[in-house]
Amino acid sequence: MASTLILISLPSWKVHSFEIAVGEIYTNRFAIGEQQDVYVPEALTKIYAKLGKEVQLVFLPDERAVKMANMGIYNALDLRTAPLETGSNLLRVEPELYTVDVVAVSLNDYRIENIDQLSDLKVVAQLGMQYTKNLSFKNEIFYVSTPAEAAEFISKNRADVWITTFPIVALAMPHYPNIKVISGSLLEEKLYHYIHKSQEPILAQLSLSIMEFKSQSH
Repeated sequence: MASTLILISLPSWKVHSFEIAVGEIYTNRFAIGEQQDVYVPEALTKIYAKLGKEVQLVFLPDERAVKMANMGIYNALDLRTAPLETGSNLLRVEPELYTVDVVAVSLNDYRIENIDQLSDLKVVAQLGMQYTKNLSFKNEIFYVSTPAEAAEFISKNRADVWITTFPIVALAMPHYPNIKVISGSLLEEKLYHYIHKSQEPILAQLSLSIMEFKSQSH
């Protein structure tokens, strides 16, 4: 009796890690305030580890990171302010992970104590930053696409003041040593993590993980 060899093809699959789109600004470590040393990829890795998820960080240009996360190509997006106008498919995870200071940067030595003092100055700011939407000055605000362009504006004296967040200044100053922070905190910006709407089932757990991370960081 002839024997028959039956080959059973077992289904194969690939286990995908949780992919987070991270803007290029978060490729470096920076300081927030006097105490916190922040490295966003490291923070997100720890937060997702509490959920039993291994994350893969995909570094992209800042705007492209938002676009691709919003399209669902990646599961989540780094940290951004709210509201995120270009992220209609992204869910904001409460609470905020960090709060950063908005400061004035210049070549000049004058001191800025409040936002109103900027009204007569030539101001440069990065396009799309939420805090710029609430500013109203007599002079036109020059909008640029990247922090490097803003730093160039200031270093070449094409504008009086650059309005930005302290972490961005901290990254720019080693490359532009002639610029300086000329104010204290003018505004505060809250930074939130965002996930694609397809990941909504983990939203509540993620919020708890962020709260636990924040409590352990202080």
